[in-house]
Amino acid sequence: MIGKIFHKRYEILEKLGEGGTAIVYKARDILLNRPVTLKILRGQYADDEEFVQRFRREAQAVAGLSHPNIVSIYDVVFKEDMHYLVMEYVDGRNLKEYIKNEAPLSVAQAVDITIQILKALEQAHKNGIIHRDIKSHNILLTKEGQVKVTDFGIALTVNDVTQTYNNNEGVMGSVHYMSPEQVKGGTASEKSDLYSVGVVLYEMLTGQLPYSGESAISVAMQHVQGDVMPPQKINPNIPVGLSFVVIRAMRKNPDLRYNSTKDMKDSLQSLDFSAGAKTKNKGSVSPAEEEIINDSLDNTMEINLPGSKKKKFKSTKKIKINKFQISPLTLIIAIVAILAVIVVVLVFNIVSNMVGSDEIPIPSVVGMNVEEAKKTLLDAELDYSITLRTDEKIEIDQVISQSPSANQRVKAGRVITLVVSEGPAKVPVPNVVGMTKREAEITLNNKNLIANIVEEIDGTVAVGTVISQSPVFGETLNNGGTVTIKVSKGREVLVPKLTGLTLEKAKEALAEVNLKEGMITRQESTQFLSDVVIEQEFAVNTKLTEGDTVDLVVSSGPGPTAKTARVTYEVQNDENEHAIVIEVTDDTGTHVEYRRTHQPGDLIVVDIPFYNKGVIKIYKDGDLVYSQNVPQE
Repeated sequence: MIGKIFHKRYEILEKLGEGGTAIVYKARDILLNRPVTLKILRGQYADDEEFVQRFRREAQAVAGLSHPNIVSIYDVVFKEDMHYLVMEYVDGRNLKEYIKNEAPLSVAQAVDITIQILKALEQAHKNGIIHRDIKSHNILLTKEGQVKVTDFGIALTVNDVTQTYNNNEGVMGSVHYMSPEQVKGGTASEKSDLYSVGVVLYEMLTGQLPYSGESAISVAMQHVQGDVMPPQKINPNIPVGLSFVVIRAMRKNPDLRYNSTKDMKDSLQSLDFSAGAKTKNKGSVSPAEEEIINDSLDNTMEINLPGSKKKKFKSTKKIKINKFQISPLTLIIAIVAILAVIVVVLVFNIVSNMVGSDEIPIPSVVGMNVEEAKKTLLDAELDYSITLRTDEKIEIDQVISQSPSANQRVKAGRVITLVVSEGPAKVPVPNVVGMTKREAEITLNNKNLIANIVEEIDGTVAVGTVISQSPVFGETLNNGGTVTIKVSKGREVLVPKLTGLTLEKAKEALAEVNLKEGMITRQESTQFLSDVVIEQEFAVNTKLTEGDTVDLVVSSGPGPTAKTARVTYEVQNDENEHAIVIEVTDDTGTHVEYRRTHQPGDLIVVDIPFYNKGVIKIYKDGDLVYSQNVPQE
């Protein structure tokens, strides 16, 4: 296979891998001189309509998506002997390989990768597409650390039937990452993708999968019935807030998971990983979120008193209150003790507030211009740090979020992290000059740019080829920006005379100037013979562009009645025989009506038929000796 060229364009360079239904190769696009990935359907499935339809569905799903975190699709080829996709080549490795070598990943890196995955899924979900097979194998990482989600092989549109596919080999997809509803053969939804993202995040943070077993069935059943080991118990460096994100994403009941990719992404982006706190306590969570974590962290009990820090009491067993009998006296003593502690704490807080505190409330700066936000924080004796983030909706230089959030009390000089919009993402404009119109549209679409097609007459560039573009190659545009491309319509040509020609001759005359016959209308005529052009759409010498069409009206007969002209000719009396030919040129063309050898001195008298009008010529031994227009005027 290496070195083979598919359809005169894609040269196979090396094999990248293979799956159950397809083999993946690195190839070179000879026309555009760039590396691409070819995903070729295995030969044994080429005649299987179900597999071919799923393969087509992948092409349609991915081709409709355009996002920096989604592998782009350049071309789709469905031939009788070969079905394959031409996709963006990603120079890097998949996340599974990276985790195997580097796990556990740092909190910052794991969160960054997860946010990029969620951005890709957010784009897919907006277009009604559920991936259904998110796993670390299908997440590619470029050498620059950019995430590329690939393999929408069993993705479906929301409008299609979304029941989980099953075959003789068991549930499709990777069982280690499947949501409980998919395992049970139920309907896959956007929240199914979020469950799988939670598993991938768990794997990055701990270096292991949440469930394992000797068979696919045993792993699948754990997704439905098993208890997941909290990631924080495996890796104590995982922040509490991040543990909550993982646990919530992996809730067995879809209603208890995040409502959307945006919600999960916002939760990750709102976590506070600033320096100053112990690693395991970084990230803030609400009481409800903390309760979910505590439900999973079965060896940790938390007691929170007003104004106090959280105290943790370790236990080797789960707390089961129903196993203990508490006497009334013991219960009364416990209640009195707790009330005493509360009173002490309240008194302490009141005294502290009366004496004064060096803590100050954080003002809200979300929605402000960044300069206004800086001034507000400095006026409040707080410092700031700026993180820029692209945003399609929020104006440039506007504060998107802040951490810590407003109204919390902190010491003077605390650094407040501001996430500031830098406007829509900028896209470098690709070079499409010299491409065909279709290739240019696909290339721009893959960059999330819109092609504005302007056709222009140009005799130096082939029809349908891009002459120029604006903006030019190398400039940048916002996502969804428009690139105007001028496409050659070819050169101008003059319409030839077609009336009176047979249809076949008229087509030849059009082809000589790179024009085409348009609509052919048949019409009865007593003036023109059958199959002769009666009318032409454009007058002779009208200027058209190469490739334009010309409509024709063609006679369906019966045509004119033949007329006759009597021809008299005396052969020269020179004692030699002579070959006499009488030729007629009329509306039917040029044709010979008389051909004989005569003795010297013979007198020829013959009636010659002609249609409409024409010319009768007499040749003696090949030489023209007589010419006469008919009918004679």
